[in-house]
Amino acid sequence: MNLRLTKAPGIASPLHIRFTPASPGWNPRLVRKTFLQTILAVAISVLALIIAHAGSATWDLNPGSGDWNTAANWTPMTVPNGPADIATFAVSNTTNVSISANTEVNGITFTSGPMRNAILRTKMKRTP
Repeated sequence: MNLRLTKAPGIASPLHIRFTPASPGWNPRLVRKTFLQTILAVAISVLALIIAHAGSATWDLNPGSGDWNTAANWTPMTVPNGPADIATFAVSNTTNVSISANTEVNGITFTSGPMRNAILRTKMKRTP
C-alpha cells in the first residue's frame, strides 16, 4: 500500500492523507469477495468431513423394531451404513437384529450386557 500526501482542497489543514493500493488493479470488494469465498470453501470441506463420519451409531435400548436399516432404532437417528461407520451394541431389549438392505460398516462393537455374547449370523458377500 502506498501513502500519498497531497494538499486537501478547501480544507484548512495543509495536508490530506490518502492511502492508495500498491497495485493499480486492486479492488477492496474483490478482495472481500475472494476472502468470503475461501472461508465458505473451508467451512464446506469441514462439514463434508463431519458428515462422512456421521453414520456411526448405537443400537437403542428399546428400538421400534429389529431392523438394522431403520434410523429410529439408532442413536443418533442414522443407520450405520458406510465404509467409515461403526455400529455399537450395548444393552438392548431387542437382541434379534435383521438387515433389510445391503449394508457396509467398518466395525461392529459389543460393549456390554447380553449382546456382548451374541452370535452374529450373516450372509456375507465379498465386494471387490
